[in-house]
Formats: sequence, structure tokens, C-alpha cells
Amino acid sequence: MPVADSVLILPYVILFWIFSLLALITSLGFLFTKHQNLKLEIKKNAGLEEALEEKRHSFARLEDEFANRSAVADKSERALINILSDVKLKSSLLNEQQRFLEAVIHHIPDVILVKDAISKKITLVNRAAERFLGLSEHEIVGKTSMELLSSKVAKDVMAHDQEVLDSGEPGFIELEELQSKQGYRRLLKTIKVPIQNSGDDEDFLLRISEDVTEKIESEERFKTVVESAPNGFAIVDRHGRVTLINKKIELLLGRDRISIIGEEFESFFPDTLDSILEAFENGDSGSLQDRSFETRTSFFALTADNSKSLVEINFTPISFSSNQLLASVADISERKAAEAKLASFAIKLETQNNELEIANRDLDDFAYIASHDLKEPVRGIANYSNFILEDFGPNLPADATRMLETIILLTG
Repeated sequence: MPVADSVLILPYVILFWIFSLLALITSLGFLFTKHQNLKLEIKKNAGLEEALEEKRHSFARLEDEFANRSAVADKSERALINILSDVKLKSSLLNEQQRFLEAVIHHIPDVILVKDAISKKITLVNRAAERFLGLSEHEIVGKTSMELLSSKVAKDVMAHDQEVLDSGEPGFIELEELQSKQGYRRLLKTIKVPIQNSGDDEDFLLRISEDVTEKIESEERFKTVVESAPNGFAIVDRHGRVTLINKKIELLLGRDRISIIGEEFESFFPDTLDSILEAFENGDSGSLQDRSFETRTSFFALTADNSKSLVEINFTPISFSSNQLLASVADISERKAAEAKLASFAIKLETQNNELEIANRDLDDFAYIASHDLKEPVRGIANYSNFILEDFGPNLPADATRMLETIILLTG
């Protein structure tokens, strides 16, 4: 090749090598960059592996924690089931106890009412309360005393209810008269008890009333009978004190009842305490339906003028009161005097009877002797009359014959 041509080609060769070198440098740069990126990727992948390993460990820990929590959850579930079973059992027992309590309340013979402390509305009643008011439970619950009782009675009841609630202490009513709007009139012995709950729970008022109408009326009838009785009557308590007398006792002792009631029975009728205690003892040993024990003893009664009257006292336990005796006092002074006179008369009569028996025996003896002495002449007359009739009968006149037959008939 000519030199001139070589000179012309040389720049191209140099350019070629320069471009080749640049291409090589570029390739090397690219390879270096790729190498660096690869190293970074390897480092990144290593970090990812570490992160993945950490994630694996975390996941394992989560699995362990999940297993532990599952076990705790299972245990909690079993505990919850046991608690629910226990609650169900206790709820069943509570319901059973509530039913039993309701049955007890309904069978109590006394009137039971429970009122809300604020509204004064009745929240609970028993069967005795239904009978007392003449209404059903549905007609009573939710109503106040103003709706069930007469206006005046209801005001008094509600005023006393409020007094008990304000005091916080039980209240007692020895005897109260209630009249419903239907006209039922009853006599009651009542206790009211405030039921105060803590916190936000409502307060209530419990009312328990004993219907003593029949008892009071029976006692009144008893007092009427005692007052009008022909004998003296007194009621004596367990301490031997007089609690009631009738007019006959006043007349017998010559004292008024104010000076007798409250005093010891033995101070007016000495030596009666043992009989009183014996009557109580025998009354206590018997049932309420069988109190037939009585003591009948003669005592002396000390009158106001310090004279003594002989009396007979019968002690009898009272059926409607276990703490009282009925003493029936009869003045037997006149009867004893009459009995003494009768005894004296009986003695005299017996003496006269004995004398009369002696006189009758003497008379019988005399009659026997007189009869014997008279029979002989009479028998002689009869015999001779027979002789005359036999010997001279046909010759005698008819009148003579008839007279002789009469003599024989009378002396035969």
C-alpha cells in the first residue's frame, strides 16, 4: 500500500481504536456498575434473608403465642362454661328459694303488705291480704291506700307510714280499725318495718297485721256474759293479779272495781295462790283444744268491813288466752248455813224416826196382845152362834137366823 494511502487510513484506524477503547471503557463501566448493583443486590438479598429469617422467627413466636393464647382461650372458655353452669344452678336455686319464700308468705295467716317508700304503692301482698281487702292480687298491687281504703282511714295509714319511714325504726300499732271502700271493717294489731337498701336501690315498707276482730269481739262477748252472770267472775293473770271482775265480785267484797283490778287476787281471797299456779300448770300441759281442767275449793273472802264470807272458787284456764284464768266465785255462806240447818233438822228427824220406830214396835206388840186377848171371846161368840143355828135353826125366825149368820161372818 502506498504511504500516502496509509497516512489517509491512519486517522480512521486511530478513531477505530479510540471508539473501541471507548466501547471497552463503556463496557467495563457497565460491567462495574452491574457488578456493584449485583453486590448491592446480593447485600440486599442477604438483608432480605435475614429479614425473612427474622420473620420466620417472629412467625414462630406468633405461632407459639397463638398456641398459648388458644390454650388460655380454651381454659377461659371452660372456666366461662363452668361459671355459666354455676350461675344457672345458683339462679335455679334462687328461683326455687324465691318460690318457697312466696309460698311461705302466702301461707302466713297474718296480713302482709310491702309498699314502695316513695310512691307508697303496694308491690307485694299475700293471700291473707287478698281476703282482708276482698280483692285479688292483681287488683291490689300497684295501688295506694287511698285507692283501697276509705279516705279518712287511708290518710291516717299513710301518715303513720311516713312517720315510720322517717324514723327508720319499726312502728307498732296496738289496735287499729280499718275499713275498706267495700265496707269491710276489721280490727288489726300491726307492726311496720322500714326496709332501707344501700346505693340506688329502692326503699320499702313492710306491714304485718294480725286480724284480731274475732278475738276482740269474742272478748267483748265474754265480758258481757261475765258481767251478766249470776255468780262472781274474775280474770287473773299469771302473776295472780286481777285484770277483770264483774258486778257480783264488787257486791261480794263491798269494794268498787277500781280498788280491785290490778291487785293480787290472794289479797281478797287468802290462800288461793297455790290453786292459781296449779290451774296454770295444768292448763299449760294440755292442748288449746282441751282445757277442761278446773279446781274447785272453798275459801274465805275478805270484805271491806273485814268480815269473812265463805266462798267456793273454780279456776278454769281461758281457751283464747294462755296467760289468764277465769275464777268463778260463788258465795256459799247462806248455802252452808242452810246445809247446817238441814243437817240439824236431819239429826232431829232421825231422832224422831227412831222414837217413832220404837213407838210403832210398842204399838205392834200391844196390838198383837190385844188381838190375842180379843180373839177368844169373839171365837166363843162365833162357836155359840153356830151351835144355835145347828140346833135351833129351823125353829128360829128368819131375822134371827140372818143376824146369827152375820155374827158368824164378822167373827170368822
